[in-house]
Amino acid sequence: LYGLLICWLLFWRLRRLRYLLLMGLVALGLCGHLVYAALIQHAQCKVVCYSLDQHQAVAFIQGSRSTLWTDDRLDMTTREYAHHIAPSHVAWGVTQVAHHRFTEASQRTGFPLRSWRGLKVAVFRGRCFVFVHKGSLPLHLPSTKLRADFLVVEDNAVTSLQPWLDRFDVGMLVIGASNTRQRTQRLKQAAAQQGICSHALLQEGALVVE
Repeated sequence: LYGLLICWLLFWRLRRLRYLLLMGLVALGLCGHLVYAALIQHAQCKVVCYSLDQHQAVAFIQGSRSTLWTDDRLDMTTREYAHHIAPSHVAWGVTQVAHHRFTEASQRTGFPLRSWRGLKVAVFRGRCFVFVHKGSLPLHLPSTKLRADFLVVEDNAVTSLQPWLDRFDVGMLVIGASNTRQRTQRLKQAAAQQGICSHALLQEGALVVE
């Protein structure tokens, strides 16, 4: 847009045809960029784990639609939602947001998020997300490990990482903002010792999974 303005000012000032042609080329490039951005937005598919103090929020974005899951304490009318979640949705070109609470997971049939022994398990675009919180129950050791591409822990629910590693083949450990700083540091150290990547939402901000 600035290029168009400069070309127009030059043409208006100097009245030379080459500046008009240059303005046309700039306009053509701008149109191409807008079309490319629209195609990328239409094809986008990502999961965003947000860093909100004492709140859990996860958005599953596909194209211009987003399915937002939050805990019972985060409402769409709060300042946290208005300052953190809504602006990022607009930035990604999301125009439709379906908001649900994690407690409704087992009641929803249109999205693959289910409750299992107090865990919330979501499978999105072939990736498995396992959400652990205080209500999660101890799991029996399976004969084979279950795959968890992203193990998301909240509410200081995980005191030791090893029992979960015995049950899940973890790709990345995501430490929610509802964990204390001391617990976050211990979990990061335990993950590093096991050679597992970790992401602390409170320290590193939102995690975007493309």
